[in-house]
Amino acid sequence: RAVLEQGGAADGSLALAELDGAFARVRDALRESGCCDASFEGEARWAAATADYSKRVQRAETMAATRMAADLDRASSADEVFGVFSAFRPLLDRAPVRRAAQRRQAELVDAVGRAVGELKDACTKRYEGGRAASLARHRDLPPLGGKVAWARQVERRLETQMERLQAVLGGGDAVDRHPRGRALKTTSDELLRHLDARPLYDAWLARWKKNCAAGETSSDTLLLRVRFRKDGAAR
Repeated sequence: RAVLEQGGAADGSLALAELDGAFARVRDALRESGCCDASFEGEARWAAATADYSKRVQRAETMAATRMAADLDRASSADEVFGVFSAFRPLLDRAPVRRAAQRRQAELVDAVGRAVGELKDACTKRYEGGRAASLARHRDLPPLGGKVAWARQVERRLETQMERLQAVLGGGDAVDRHPRGRALKTTSDELLRHLDARPLYDAWLARWKKNCAAGETSSDTLLLRVRFRKDGAAR
């Protein structure tokens, strides 16, 4: 219902009317017969109500699929196509909507695959000799800080691609069932483990504490000693 309500299109209003009619028919049948009416008339009334409900829901799903197909045809960029899939994601397990999505699904999964491949190449190359490290030096970022910032940036890009993959395929379970989606998720998880900057920070912190305890500093480290006056000002 939330998917059909967004946008305010005429076909969305018709689909909502079908859903409202379906629920109203079942509600009225329950009011007239009650949930425990086992008479012939009661069972016949309930069977008619549930059959009408199924037909109305199917018509609403078909309208949603038609609307999704039209939105995909109007999309002029990959980002817009991903946005359409994200909006209709809750309905991708419905057969009419799934059929409408299949026209562009393979194309978008390939796009995610290319993006993940580029990020994998970036992770394979050493950060220290790459463009990101050079930019970090120009910005006066310390080596560790630059590497952590680079890792976080790649992490965010990977997470964006996985969100897109879930939007295209219909959620985490659907990704696991899709052969290409499952392979891309596995690759992404491996890269995220490789990008975990916590061990780097912990190792640096341990060295720093050790040097401080020994009264030593590395050759490229400066210690700044600050004294404060009684009024709190530095001098």
